[in-house]
Amino acid sequence: MKRAYGGNLSDGELFHVAGQNDGGWWVIDGWESREQCVASSQKLMPALEQVGISLNEPPQEFEIHNIMVRG
Repeated sequence: MKRAYGGNLSDGELFHVAGQNDGGWWVIDGWESREQCVASSQKLMPALEQVGISLNEPPQEFEIHNIMVRG
């Protein structure tokens, strides 16, 4: 992410969460629109491939109904 966006959220990205699990990583991002997600992915994937990261499965998509943030 740093390589593609300088460590900041991409345009339209509401949040980014990542953490290790057994044998891999979970990455969860919230987006204002599907179009913004696709545009960001097109920029991010080459940067990930440069450091040897590839997707084992296609991303899953869920509609966000509620976001709670403690500030």
